[in-house]
Amino acid sequence: EFSETGFLSPRGMMLVADKDGYEKMDVELQSGDGLVAMSVFDAKAMVPLLDAGVIKQAAFEKNAQDIDVAALHQAYIRRAKQGGATLICSCEIEAAKSTEAGWEIQTNNGVYQAEIIVNAAGAWADRVAEICGAKPLGITPMRRTIAVLPTEGNMDCSAWPLVVDALEKWYMKPEGQNMLVSPSDEVPVEPHDAYVDDMVLAEGLHEFECATTFEVRRVENQWAGLRSFAPDRNPVVGFDENNGQLFWLAGQGGYGIQTSPALSKLAASLLLGEESSPSFSPEL
Repeated sequence: EFSETGFLSPRGMMLVADKDGYEKMDVELQSGDGLVAMSVFDAKAMVPLLDAGVIKQAAFEKNAQDIDVAALHQAYIRRAKQGGATLICSCEIEAAKSTEAGWEIQTNNGVYQAEIIVNAAGAWADRVAEICGAKPLGITPMRRTIAVLPTEGNMDCSAWPLVVDALEKWYMKPEGQNMLVSPSDEVPVEPHDAYVDDMVLAEGLHEFECATTFEVRRVENQWAGLRSFAPDRNPVVGFDENNGQLFWLAGQGGYGIQTSPALSKLAASLLLGEESSPSFSPEL
């Protein structure tokens, strides 16, 4: 009833380390679930553009999978509408007044009433909280940048795994015949429509070039987004400690879509006053 097709496809994740990344690689191997050490020779056989003279260690997690984010998002929207939800876009909250019956919410698109506000505003979560008269929790937006690099010649990267530098100086993920390369930046910023910092992107692409035999000659596309973190970098889920009509669902960092099946069930159970520790099958 949720979707006619699944959302996952095999990908795999490779972790690599240069001479500076030994310690971090050891930590990841000890703590990573399913992460297994592999030889640099085998790593280069799997991802030929790796520079075996620079990469000193490698590990592989075979069970990592791609998520069809767009399809999953649309499935969520369909299910919400089937449940009676109304989606209103381009609607900015300007003021919110708490009443005995709930909320009176003033927006640039009219006035709305609600018993509970779920503050799932991402980078703007603290601002929405302040409008609602609640104390902000220190939800910090951090910019993340991506560049799309076209492959050259007969290079076929479509079956390669996601490749991540152990020190998070860069990561690369195939996207068809292109490569998505990121400097893994986490730059604290104010909530805004994020844009690319050319210097940060250039530094990340340089790190990628240093670890590979690939020469970046052209960037086909580039963009930036905001990943929001609470001070302890854990998601914030639950009612505000001073207002039982305001519910937080924020701070998912870069893992919102991955955690969405579980966090949505947890949030729903708390909102409905049901069992707050639901169990989930491995398939979720």
